[in-house]
Amino acid sequence: MQLDAKAVGDHLGNYELHLGIKAVTYSDMFVRTINNSWIAQVVLDV
Repeated sequence: MQLDAKAVGDHLGNYELHLGIKAVTYSDMFVRTINNSWIAQVVLDV
C-alpha cells in the first residue's frame, strides 16, 4: 500500500497567525474515488 499526497493552499506570509488551525470546514470536505484512486479534500480555517 502506498500513500501519495499533495497539499495546496495560499502563501502563509499573507496571514498573521496567532493560534494556528481553528477548525475544519466540513461543508467543503469530500472523499471520493476517481479511477481507482481515493481523493480527499480538507479545508482548514486559520
